[in-house]
Amino acid sequence: EMHLVRDDLMNPCLDYLKHILFSREGYTFNAGGRVYTEFEDVKQAFVSGVVSEELLKDRLIEEMNSLLEPVRKHFQEDPAAKELLSKVRQWKKENLTAPSTVTRMRLPGLDVAPAFAVFAPMPCEELQLGMVLDVIRRLQLAPQGSSTVLWLADWSAMAAGCLGASKACIQNFYELLVLALEALAPETMQFVKVCWQGEAILSDPSAYWISVINTGRRCSLEAIRAALPVDETLEYASQVIFALLRVGDVLALAGAKGLTLCSDERDTNLDAFAVRLCVDFGLAAPAARPLCPQPLHLQPEACGGRRSTGSNDGRFHILLTDSDAEVARKIRKAFCEPSNIGFNPPLAWLHALLPARAPVEVCRASEHGGDIVYPDLASLEAAFALGSLHPGDLKEATVRALACARRHLQGSEQLQTALALRAAAR
Repeated sequence: EMHLVRDDLMNPCLDYLKHILFSREGYTFNAGGRVYTEFEDVKQAFVSGVVSEELLKDRLIEEMNSLLEPVRKHFQEDPAAKELLSKVRQWKKENLTAPSTVTRMRLPGLDVAPAFAVFAPMPCEELQLGMVLDVIRRLQLAPQGSSTVLWLADWSAMAAGCLGASKACIQNFYELLVLALEALAPETMQFVKVCWQGEAILSDPSAYWISVINTGRRCSLEAIRAALPVDETLEYASQVIFALLRVGDVLALAGAKGLTLCSDERDTNLDAFAVRLCVDFGLAAPAARPLCPQPLHLQPEACGGRRSTGSNDGRFHILLTDSDAEVARKIRKAFCEPSNIGFNPPLAWLHALLPARAPVEVCRASEHGGDIVYPDLASLEAAFALGSLHPGDLKEATVRALACARRHLQGSEQLQTALALRAAAR
């Protein structure tokens, strides 16, 4: 149960040998008159009986004692270390009473109204416009009168190794995201509290880390494995840390008036894990409201999860850094099969950019029927499904809608300055 990778032997001695002794560069293991330079050779020798259980344990004891001896001497001879060890031993002798309430970080202002938390996407090399629109869509689902929070999990992103775990790159990604949100949806953002995870943790680090540690004590690796997206397997310690931090975040967001989590549909299992831990800690269960991302990738091969082919490829997405010409070129090359409304990127972009009941003008040459105005998106979609609207004309309508949205982005002086500084740094 405690193995990231299944091991039929389940031998803790071999675990110590592999993960502690052989983790040191150039380490060799001597047993039975033979020198082993690779762990797998020792394991094979043990399985075949060349190295007995007794010999393995005896040699492991010697090697571990050799490894620990300098540490023991340090705590015996160094005055500061010796004093610290004495305090720890004295603390262990004291009769301590466990607190009756859960220890957790509490964010100010979340006890006045029900909290509605939107977790921002994990940082990637390029900020996609579709990501920005998805965050706006989730923020706009917040009930009137709720305390809406946009959670920027910068420390979780570092733990997950996003953007090479670069603090500066992760911060730049989230700064661009917030500026883009403010440019495209200023009315929505004026009611949103933007919370940086790292800053929040540093406001009460003791309570936050105690909540994370207690979460780890209450759950198993199988529970962590079940919290992953359906197309991911548990391979790295960072995945465990990421899941535990998510629970710490949710515990911090859970105010007295209740909490709703509005996440990407891929985080359904992770949210269920956090909700279950909240209940285990004696808190009211947060409501989970997963939302399926809009299919704004431009080609079928970009479909799928975070690890799918093309999922972070600029050719398959509209990027915040694209020029007007690049946007037009990408839309004109986008997949758009006649009468196919099941997977239709240009149509999906219109749904993402325009109100459902807004009229849509399609400009066409006179020989193709001339300009036409559809009363709403449903009418335009029906016309395309029947074949009366040509894919090329649909794409041009999408290019115009994108150009209108991009004018809001280009009108944000702060965003354009941040993009220019980002480009200069590359």
